[in-house]
Amino acid sequence: MAVEPISLISLARLAAPIINEILKLSKKAGTRGLQKWEASSFPRKIATRIKSLDTVRTIWKSQPLSLQTFFHPPKLAFQEKPEFVTRLSAFEDNAVIIEGIVGQGKSIFLRSLAINEITSNDAQRLPLFIELKDLSIKTDLQGAIFRALESYDIDIDEATIDFLFKSGKFSLLLDGFDEIEEKLVKAVYLHIEHLARRYPELLIVVTSRPGNEIQKSPTFKTLRIAELTPAEFPAFLTKLGVSSEKSLELRQAIRNSPSKLSNLIKTPLMLTLVVIVYEAEVRIPETLPEFFDRLFQVVVSNHDRLKGGFTRVHQSGLSERGLQTVFEAFCFMTLQLGHNRTLTADQFEEVFKYAIKYSDGLKCDADNFKADITNTACLMLMEGIDSITYLHKSILDYYAASFVRKLNEKNSSHFYQAMLKKTLGWEDVLSFLKSIDSFRYSQKFILPFVASEKEIFCCDLSKKVLQNCQILWRRHILILDFVFRGTLRRQTQRP
Repeated sequence: MAVEPISLISLARLAAPIINEILKLSKKAGTRGLQKWEASSFPRKIATRIKSLDTVRTIWKSQPLSLQTFFHPPKLAFQEKPEFVTRLSAFEDNAVIIEGIVGQGKSIFLRSLAINEITSNDAQRLPLFIELKDLSIKTDLQGAIFRALESYDIDIDEATIDFLFKSGKFSLLLDGFDEIEEKLVKAVYLHIEHLARRYPELLIVVTSRPGNEIQKSPTFKTLRIAELTPAEFPAFLTKLGVSSEKSLELRQAIRNSPSKLSNLIKTPLMLTLVVIVYEAEVRIPETLPEFFDRLFQVVVSNHDRLKGGFTRVHQSGLSERGLQTVFEAFCFMTLQLGHNRTLTADQFEEVFKYAIKYSDGLKCDADNFKADITNTACLMLMEGIDSITYLHKSILDYYAASFVRKLNEKNSSHFYQAMLKKTLGWEDVLSFLKSIDSFRYSQKFILPFVASEKEIFCCDLSKKVLQNCQILWRRHILILDFVFRGTLRRQTQRP
């Protein structure tokens, strides 16, 4: 049964008790920053701000959706035992990292926790939700926190902030630590650490992919999002609005698929993408490259399929394949120029200028390319007046990897040699290349990488330790030789 989004009036009513409790405590403490909360209409204003977290764009539908209508909550691993978490009060610690790989729905999960806290009818904290990808030299974390507080009609002064963060009635939800610009990471990390130590009563929840600076913190406890299991597929597909009959058909197709794709459906995003392709193709593609290629073709032609007999003329003047070629170059150049998922208008122009040079002689205008990618393919979205963002980081990473896969031998060697010196920011691209460019990935990256690591690691060791190192090294070589030869055999067997 479909879930209706909660109304603004209901949300305001549910938020009123925690608002009144905080206001009462502030008067007792003598702080003056919450004077605007006295207005009878104030709960509605807070509710409007919180309800904005409920509206999101997804690859599932082109129009904005209420996450309450489609979101299937993930499980978190508490001492390696996966459990569903739907409330902020479920966290025993006040400094928590929610760690998940690409596509596990970290951002939407954090939004759902903020909304559920209010809709629970027993709200313990008011959520402050901040997207860390928006931080810049001009807007640091403190500025973003102040802006969030001001959106709640709080007049900023030191005494008020001190009261709010010590009251135990607020939660600071920081989304996307892995999306912070590299030059800002250390400062943001230190600021978060400072807040956690100065205000132990403040619940701080940070989302991040594995292996980032925040996970090194001795103050925070890391909870991993568990993999999506086949047992959860029916409930997940139901939330997407897939009928029982179609759900059964799709799950059977996944089980019977000869491709490795069925083994990769460990995240909500991957299952959603499979649904999109399957609805158009009525089959599961046999390889990962074929899957993503079909995905691009499906999303580009999706509007046309619904209109029977209508063939859309792309504003760029490019064919479907040509549009994909330029988009792949665009994704690669986004990373090559050091940008993240969200681009300003100037950055978009800069990336496009380089991308079109590496697009097999194709020609098109930047604005028309933008229109095709945002309005037709919907793989990028306009955010406000001056920003455009990739629908998901995995879209950026895969199609950048696809660009590398199609490079000639000389340029491929240049790329993999560069990766030996610096992989930061390219980890997920390399992960895709392991599957779609496996021979050159093994030959030009893995073998040289392990060889260089062996040399560095062994150079200063004692004789006994060196012998152990050499034993381990020989084992690595045997494993790599097996992988490499298997890859070579598959390559030579191709027609």
